[in-house]
Amino acid sequence: MVLVTTGLFFLILTTFTGLVLLFSNDLLLRREEKTVRETTDLVQRHLSEIDEPLTRDNLITYLQTMRTVENISSDTILTEGMAIVGNHSVSHLLYSNQTAYLYNIHKDLLFTTGTETKPLVLGHLNTLQSDRIDNERGFSINVPIYNQTGKKIIGYAKLFHNLEFYYTLKNRLLILLLFLEIGTIILVLIIMRHSIDTFLSPIYSLRKVMRHIEADPTDLDVRLQISSGDEIEELSHIFNAMLERIAEQNHLQQQFISNVSHELRTPVAVIKGHLDLLSRWGKNDPDILEESLEASRHEAQRMNVMISEMLDLVRLQGDLSEKHQETTYLVVPMQAAVYNFEVLRPDFAFSLTVKTTDLHAKMSKSHFEQVLTILLDNAVKYSSQKSLIELYLDRFEDYARVTVRDHGEGIAEEDLQNIFERFYRTDKSRNREGTKAGLGIGLSILKQICDAYNCRLNVYSEVNSGTAFVIDIPLVMETKDV
Repeated sequence: MVLVTTGLFFLILTTFTGLVLLFSNDLLLRREEKTVRETTDLVQRHLSEIDEPLTRDNLITYLQTMRTVENISSDTILTEGMAIVGNHSVSHLLYSNQTAYLYNIHKDLLFTTGTETKPLVLGHLNTLQSDRIDNERGFSINVPIYNQTGKKIIGYAKLFHNLEFYYTLKNRLLILLLFLEIGTIILVLIIMRHSIDTFLSPIYSLRKVMRHIEADPTDLDVRLQISSGDEIEELSHIFNAMLERIAEQNHLQQQFISNVSHELRTPVAVIKGHLDLLSRWGKNDPDILEESLEASRHEAQRMNVMISEMLDLVRLQGDLSEKHQETTYLVVPMQAAVYNFEVLRPDFAFSLTVKTTDLHAKMSKSHFEQVLTILLDNAVKYSSQKSLIELYLDRFEDYARVTVRDHGEGIAEEDLQNIFERFYRTDKSRNREGTKAGLGIGLSILKQICDAYNCRLNVYSEVNSGTAFVIDIPLVMETKDV
């Protein structure tokens, strides 16, 4: 790609240089041609004042008005170097690079303003043509000289316009343009190389990191360090954020697998042990049979709760985005949740206090029911039997405030900041004993739901006094007709 771009630029620059040279040459030549014709016209008008056929005598008389020319043979060609003075000289009509030659009507050379007196043959009249005199290149033109009436030819004039300066200028211009072109190409190549390196360096870094991850997918700690200040830097931030998210999910997955394996190993081992016990002695011993069946049922129930929590966690990932815009009338789900737990756990007392009834919140009904289930289940787990579990519903500013309070064992201050982490439990040994023991992901699910709906979640707890979870859910604001 770089070679193609460079070649295209070189072609364009060469074409431009050629056009500049062509037009500049054409402009200079036209200017020189115009100068030749203007000078020729002046010479014609100047010599027409003789008004009779040109001869040596009348040229001497006309061009040398102040003195006579002595000691000149009759066949010598006259030049202005032969002491011609006065106002009728031809040379003052010419430019420094021009030479005039005068001929009689028989086209014999009579006079020249130059130093070369070698006779020159006249060519075609009134035609500007390339010529070479004394090895010098230039234009020449042959014109007739008329008398003052313009009806009779009295002689001829040849004007030679030296173009050696033009050719020198042309060559220097060509060399200059070539140097400029080469210099420009070198400069452009340097700039392009620097620009390409600057532009592609972040991409090379990105490719290097991606290949590193491809070679070792487990190493997700690498990060891009790009500060180009453009979209590529923004892309690197997105890529780093993606890596962090993947690393976090990978860590959670490993932690999940580790916890699940650890938690399921115990009930499976217990069930296997009791089955082995039954196979040896349980068939003939009712006490061993009853104890083993009850223990197996207990561990199977624990496994059921764990699997249910795992499914809830997986289901939640796709459910949040689908139901994010739904709203719920809060009173009915809270009444239903209290009723269900009163049936399931008659060994606990439940109370519901609704201070404001007409509350519609920005949360789907299924997620609100899941929030209530998690909070009530958590309150039951960490409260003693016959304990009171209280629910409150009220309005606070633009939020519906839902409070679930228990009077159980409470949560230590050092554990409060960790209770929303997956698989975290404040008392692992206690949780393994009950049939309601899970993986410790219920509050993590609660936190994800609250974050998805922009809820405010606070926990107030005191050891041996109880815990209160307070959730502020954004209300659906009614629009008033104007």
